[in-house]
Amino acid sequence: LFPLRRRTRVREILFAISDTLRWWLIGKVGSMIFIGLLTWIGLSILGVPLALTLGLIAGLLSFIPNFGPIISALPALLLAFIESPTTALYVLILYVGVQLIESNVVTPFIERKTVEIPPALTIVFQLALAVLVGGLGLVLATPLLAVLLVVIQMVYVEDVLGDRRTEVNEKLGRVDIKEGVDDLRSKESDEVDDN
Repeated sequence: LFPLRRRTRVREILFAISDTLRWWLIGKVGSMIFIGLLTWIGLSILGVPLALTLGLIAGLLSFIPNFGPIISALPALLLAFIESPTTALYVLILYVGVQLIESNVVTPFIERKTVEIPPALTIVFQLALAVLVGGLGLVLATPLLAVLLVVIQMVYVEDVLGDRRTEVNEKLGRVDIKEGVDDLRSKESDEVDDN
């Protein structure tokens, strides 16, 4: 699909995309488990009915950044409001607290390994894809944006502008990626020598 002289660079880009998506998915699953467990424990302590189900919903919907936590809080707030308005207030505080902990502790830890995506850009991209594609666009917006940022970084900034020492390279741990690419290059040169 690509000319022989570009194949190594294409492999580097695909390797970087794969690495970014792998770490994004690992981080997202860890974040979902964290949110689900913390929400379930908190709702159980508050005595909200269906705490396990609501914790599961909170964990699953946290896959959708920005909008998922809001959507997941609505059923919990309604069920808590049936108990009492005070319980509903505690549930609201619980959900806000869980999101604050996740946003300020878990996410920064994860973002050390992945591309740091500006929140405003994420929201704009989510809204644009939600309008164009619907719910699926909302769900896939963040990983697609991460891939887009890696491609822009590697193809435009590094190849076109020639700037290879960037913050994104350091965040992605490109040292590891470069070692993998060096292995690919040595295999390619061995294959060329054999032919």
